[in-house]
Amino acid sequence: MLTLADVAYRINSREFNILAAILRSGKLVLPALDPMYAAQAAKGRTGPNLDKALHSELTLEALGFVYGHDALVTLSWTSDAELIRVHSNLVLMLTRALGAHNLYQPMYPNFPEQVLAASDAELLMNAWRHYAGDWLGVRVLPSYSAAKRAPLKMLESMKPTALALAAPTAVEDQLLRLINGNASMSAANKAVVLESLSWFNEFQPGRLLELLKEQATIPQKEHRALVGGWLLKAAPITYVGSSFGRFIQTPTDVLRLAAAVGAKDLKTVDLTLSAPPRFGKISRGLRRLLLTQLNALAASSVQAEMFQRREQWVRLGEALHPGEYQSRFPLAYGHFKALRKNEKPVNWAGIVEQRLATRDTLAAIDLLTQRPGVFARKLHEVVRKATGANKEAVLKAFAGIADKVSTPVLVQLRHRMLADQHGVQAFSPKAGAGRMWVPQGGSPRLTESAADFIVQTVSDVLAARFAKLPAMGKVYVDPALAGFSVPFAQRTAQKSLLTVGRGSRIDLGSESIMRAFLWWNEAGTDKDGNAYTIGRTDLDLSCAVLDESFNHIEHCSFTNLRAQGLTHSGDITSAPEGACEFIDIDFKMLPDEAAYIALVAYAYTKQNFADMPEAYLGWMSRTDGQGGAIYDARTVRQKVDLTTSGERVLVGYVDVVRRQFVWADLVLPSRCSGFNAVETSTDMMSKLARGIVTPIRPTLGSLLEDHAKVRGELVATPEDADIVFTGRLPTAVTPGKAGQKVVTAYDAEVLIADYLA
Repeated sequence: MLTLADVAYRINSREFNILAAILRSGKLVLPALDPMYAAQAAKGRTGPNLDKALHSELTLEALGFVYGHDALVTLSWTSDAELIRVHSNLVLMLTRALGAHNLYQPMYPNFPEQVLAASDAELLMNAWRHYAGDWLGVRVLPSYSAAKRAPLKMLESMKPTALALAAPTAVEDQLLRLINGNASMSAANKAVVLESLSWFNEFQPGRLLELLKEQATIPQKEHRALVGGWLLKAAPITYVGSSFGRFIQTPTDVLRLAAAVGAKDLKTVDLTLSAPPRFGKISRGLRRLLLTQLNALAASSVQAEMFQRREQWVRLGEALHPGEYQSRFPLAYGHFKALRKNEKPVNWAGIVEQRLATRDTLAAIDLLTQRPGVFARKLHEVVRKATGANKEAVLKAFAGIADKVSTPVLVQLRHRMLADQHGVQAFSPKAGAGRMWVPQGGSPRLTESAADFIVQTVSDVLAARFAKLPAMGKVYVDPALAGFSVPFAQRTAQKSLLTVGRGSRIDLGSESIMRAFLWWNEAGTDKDGNAYTIGRTDLDLSCAVLDESFNHIEHCSFTNLRAQGLTHSGDITSAPEGACEFIDIDFKMLPDEAAYIALVAYAYTKQNFADMPEAYLGWMSRTDGQGGAIYDARTVRQKVDLTTSGERVLVGYVDVVRRQFVWADLVLPSRCSGFNAVETSTDMMSKLARGIVTPIRPTLGSLLEDHAKVRGELVATPEDADIVFTGRLPTAVTPGKAGQKVVTAYDAEVLIADYLA
């Protein structure tokens, strides 16, 4: 099995990324010990290499980590060579996860006091010289010597986080959790899935076939296309041997599968089909397989569904050449022939819309009950448009098919009804960069009785469904989980140290200063090892301060280095060898009316973040702005890689009163009036704040309590529980007793796979 001790992995190699993904949950994949040593380790006895393992731990402590007891005991029995490789790999993975692999040299080396003490004229002159240097192609920074900084006292009492020993099956468990998850997958997790498939196919192809045949359920359609497309391109024998075709159940599944097969890069392909896919040249074997899948679909609705994406199917037909196989695949050939002649059948969706438009509600109900998922998504509209006794008929009809609707759709529907009565609404598009629409006016709402009926119906169905799952025993659900959104839409999520759903509230702790940091580089190395540059790149770290009504008060950016309670480290406008910017948010010094602070990164020179060699943003917690190094990995609380397609990223909002960070991870529209900076987007951030900070969302607290009520017993303290759900960091939590299971709000893959089934 793949472990940290096998070899010293190259950064961003396949094995490096797989093991680093497991490490993000605080687990180390270590080699199995010799049976004789394993027996000693099982008794808690340490081996001859304990001193060397402890010496390795000294380096980890500088990053804020230590080995957990089980990991330390195991390492003490490993060989010298294995221990060296574990240490080398761990340091590389942790430093990159925290951003500690780069050098941080802000414009003002004695930040923040140096910025606060400087005159306006000094700040202006330094900025002008720096800008003039970039115009002339010369890097000009102020010549200041760095003063000796006092130690950061908070580190004296800060406990490092323990890294635990992962299960021997951790690599395959991670793959199964990701592909069996019932929610969309982030680009980072898609990459881990593809790399895991590649590794298993090379080293354990038989085990890969077993996993896909016996343990894969893959409820999410995009996941089916991703895995199926990879198998068809790289391991067609495994596709057939694992009976993967059982997952391809509709014409659109076939279309997605073809889009995956034709994609140049499966890591970036859009399998939502929101954009026209590229099919390219398809081999005869794959053409026959895709036509086999389509020909096997005998439902009368197949052709109607194909006409919903007629142009995409016509393009696919040009690649499949179904006419060559018309005698072998007559049904598939007939579908393509009808598409070519535009012999459009009666469209199910069109009839539904027609019935709703003419207020023929009962006829619409008869159609909608045929497709429970569509019925659930359109339920709000159908109930709203129904009149008189028809409203009750709609509700009763939905209650009759609700048990056939997927768990994610039901959970979102229930909270849609709750938000309809009590909250602000916000909507995110299915595909593309992470964006959000927040209606500014009042939207039509259901009556309270109708909404209550739907909420109760959904709750009853979920309770019955969850009751069929394995018993959980005694369960503790942390009240803090009421502030964490269920992580449904991870499709556009950027890779981050902590993975949470939009709208989740991350506790900032009691430290008086939140130090945001931005690092980027305009030069990099491609996959072939060749150096390249994208030209002068100017990124800007900015904050906008809002009052409790989301009105703009103040901002801190390169145009305003000093605002009440906020200090910027200075504007650097190029990064030939990397550059950084910081903003200190001092909670004790903020104006009384400050309620929220938006944290944003801008590409002033308008490059796309997705095209940058490296760019990331995060924050640290500090008790003292001047104490300790400006950047210290031990104080990093969150880091997100800026890899989205866009020029402005809204990371989220600081809730000043609650000392929480409300996660957004949104791309702001690139068009702006004037230069690309915070000053031109304050109105937009005010409107989006309403959609991020205030809406009622499905929360982990309510979802997990639903499970606990029917699968076990809710208890008041974690000490009494067999399973603990907590809002604390994964690396800050250890089981309170033997056999206790702990799941945190940041274990998104576990939550999606095990509790959204």
